[in-house]
This record gives sequence, C-alpha cells and structure tokens, in this order.
Amino acid sequence: MFPPVQKNLKYNVEKYLQNTFQSNVTIGQLRYFPFKTLGVSNVTISDSDSIAIATIGQLKIDVGLPTLWRSGIVFTSIEADTLFVDVNKIKNLSIIQKQNQSDSAQTDNMVMQLDYLKIAHAHVVY
Repeated sequence: MFPPVQKNLKYNVEKYLQNTFQSNVTIGQLRYFPFKTLGVSNVTISDSDSIAIATIGQLKIDVGLPTLWRSGIVFTSIEADTLFVDVNKIKNLSIIQKQNQSDSAQTDNMVMQLDYLKIAHAHVVY
C-alpha cells in the first residue's frame, strides 16, 4: 500500500481507538496488506495523565476473507509481541464500563471469531 494511504489509515485507526476507549492512543507504524494482514507496531494506550495503560511492541492480525461477506469479523490469527497491560487501569476505561452496563441490553448480530492467538513477552500488572 502506498505510504500516504498507510499514513491516513494509521491516523484514522488512532482516532477510532481514541474515541472508542476515550483514551490517548498512539501507533508508531501501521501497515496493511490488502485482504489479509494488518501489521501494527509501537501501540500505546494511555490515560488522561499520559500514563500507559497498555502497550504493544508488535501486533500482526490476519483477517479471514469471510469477513467481507458476513456481519462479523473472522481473525485467522493474532500475534502480539512485547505486551504490557495494567488491568486495574483498563477496568477504568469508559468502553469497559459502558459494556458492563449494557450487558443485559440487546446486542447486534455482530460475530467475532478467532482461530489462533499467540502472545509473547507479556507483562500484566494487577
């Protein structure tokens, strides 16, 4: 994909994640290989005081082709390397609170399927 298109995609993904998590999100690099793989590096989600809630050194997501024809997402694999998560701070994210409040509400027919997950070099803080 052309560099200007990748830069625009990175900007849009950052904005989407910032709105979704109501937090600061930065992405070092985002690469998209059409119809197959999304590669992301140096992702940081931080709170309003710029303290990291989660960081990902490298993330590779393979998206299955059935995603194009269904109202859902099929991940054939997700691989994360050098992952840091502060669970106590994640619980405070507004997206998590909204999800917990609406668990009893009717949900869309959106489906997510994950066939393979690999996490290396993870550090989780409680």
